[in-house]
Amino acid sequence: MSRPMLEVVDLTKVFPVRNALGRQSGEVRAVDGVSFSIERGQVYGLAGESGSGKSTIARMIMGLASPTSGDILLDGNNIAGANGSRAGKVQMVFQNPGSSLNPRRTAGQSIAVPLTAHGHPRGDRARRSRPPPCSRRHPASCGSPARTPCGSPSGSTKTAASPTCGPTP
Repeated sequence: MSRPMLEVVDLTKVFPVRNALGRQSGEVRAVDGVSFSIERGQVYGLAGESGSGKSTIARMIMGLASPTSGDILLDGNNIAGANGSRAGKVQMVFQNPGSSLNPRRTAGQSIAVPLTAHGHPRGDRARRSRPPPCSRRHPASCGSPARTPCGSPSGSTKTAASPTCGPTP
């Protein structure tokens, strides 16, 4: 049996609490002993109440925060606290995709940025894409890479911000 694509083992993150003088007066355990694994091709949703540590776990997986203890294994390699080892392998999908898209760019231009940055041959094509015929006749009927996020239905905006969205070959 193959190993999990992503494995989080006993992950903990503790933030210090400081008083008005800047001295540590306590601590907050944002994440305490969390473990899970994700197999290749599996969809995984992390759910919990507000303040339960979901975003902190995501930030640690992305390398934007270092865990206090525990391991984060990506394809069997421990990446906890490491920087730069996730490029092209891990991507966050935000709950409010409208805030992650530039309102002055079309969806195609926004999709082209990471493709071009990673040397993908379709990056330039996504930037220059034209709306499909269905959206020229009935703009609200389908998503278009030539639309700006403000002019797109919320479902189309979420699709444009997702890691699986992109120009078709």
